Amino acid sequence: MTERQLPRIYADANIVTELGAFGRGWHKKNREDDIWHFRRMLEAAENGELEVYTSSITLSECSHLKDNSDEDHLKIVMDEKAQEFFKNLLSSGTLIKLVQDSIFVAEAARDLMWKHNLILKGMDAIHVASAIDAGCKEFLTWDTDMSNKKTADKITTLRGIGMSVIAPSQTSLLPPQYRQPSLDLRKASKPNEAPTSTASAGKK
Repeated sequence: MTERQLPRIYADANIVTELGAFGRGWHKKNREDDIWHFRRMLEAAENGELEVYTSSITLSECSHLKDNSDEDHLKIVMDEKAQEFFKNLLSSGTLIKLVQDSIFVAEAARDLMWKHNLILKGMDAIHVASAIDAGCKEFLTWDTDMSNKKTADKITTLRGIGMSVIAPSQTSLLPPQYRQPSLDLRKASKPNEAPTSTASAGKK
């Protein structure tokens, strides 16, 4: 009997850092619905209903949070709570699976330009190649502005090779039972709390 293939979703590093900001009350308010959907994806992943992936380079990219309550948006926070959040979410292997940055992923990142004329910055190319390597059909990121021609062209190219570049709320892979509103999950968090367990990642 063939094992059922779970839906696979890839999370860019910027999705993870915004979830961490949410846990401290520092997130961008217009992203609350997207954050809610991403947390539901993590819940579904914990329950074995889908799989969420990111690159191993996300470990190095997610080293700190930005305190957006600072009027210049320049305050960097890497205290024990921030470190605990990232470790719980990225190092446990329970909620998010890591795609190792191998020679095969690096070659696939290069081939995005050689074969598809898709020009991406180094880290972005590794993320996209990691998503392809993991067999993900959706790539979650905040970089989805279709009014920007360069962004729109990149998204269109990736759609042509079978990957949707979307914000979390645009997902079509989240099982229906996880789309039901939950007052508990939408409830605002205490501003200085950070999640301490994988089950409550990003929960306020």
